[in-house]
Amino acid sequence: MKRLHYIILSLLIGLVGTSMHFVHHIEVSDGVRDFFCHFFPIGETCWEHMKMIFFPMLLLAVIMCIKHRSIKAVGGALLSATITIPIAIGLYFLFHIIAPEEELIADVIVYWAEMFFAVWLALQLDKCDGIRRLWPLWIAVAVLWGVAFMVLTCHHPDWELFQVPDDWSAINPDGHGHSHHHSDI
Repeated sequence: MKRLHYIILSLLIGLVGTSMHFVHHIEVSDGVRDFFCHFFPIGETCWEHMKMIFFPMLLLAVIMCIKHRSIKAVGGALLSATITIPIAIGLYFLFHIIAPEEELIADVIVYWAEMFFAVWLALQLDKCDGIRRLWPLWIAVAVLWGVAFMVLTCHHPDWELFQVPDDWSAINPDGHGHSHHHSDI
């Protein structure tokens, strides 16, 4: 039963992230779009894909708190997101450099592997009393991630993390190509 619970939870949390990816295709007013761009991916950058991990895991943190009837249960999912995101960044860059023409397939496979890992890790970390005792720290981590997403989504440095793979200097060292900044969207 625990394995089935894990699979169902992973699928649900993964589907939340997957569905987030398509929100930017919905026709809405500029003001609504400007608000939602902080929470939902609006492009194909690594930064936007990080939102597809963090916000579903934030939802999992809320689910864990409801399940345990305690704010102290917030830590496992938020720590898992904080561990999974750097792994996701590395895999994102690796796959887009090694096999840029296969990026859709790689993105889908890697994303689902990351989400299954993130949910598994969250469930393991949820068992640790030390993590539960540090619940104020995990709330602070969630706030920091949220502030980072709100500020850096529209006002970011010109780093590869915030660029579509076609604009990366590692792939396009001569600097030709066009920039896809969020402020242009």
